[in-house]
Amino acid sequence: MASVENLTHTSTIINVDPKFISTLEFKNAENIKLISQPLLWLHGIEDDYVAINNGELIFANYTGIKGVPIRVEQANHGDIPSTMGYENYIQTLVDFIQNN
Repeated sequence: MASVENLTHTSTIINVDPKFISTLEFKNAENIKLISQPLLWLHGIEDDYVAINNGELIFANYTGIKGVPIRVEQANHGDIPSTMGYENYIQTLVDFIQNN
């Protein structure tokens, strides 16, 4: 999640104050700028819990040595492995680890 504000505005169907959703502060869209390690970003395009633009904002702010974005067609929240197929999903992880 990029931030509570972004999550509230993109993933709720009603207009509410972000503090109604959470009093926690997560500033992942800013904090990612501090990460230099390789990053594999997987997100389901059809995610109806955390809208994909939350992850896209974080990935856009990543300035590390190597970023690999994977937007998974037809995947919802939490079903990326089954949507990709478990073997393909595991191979994607293995390839990323071995090449970084």
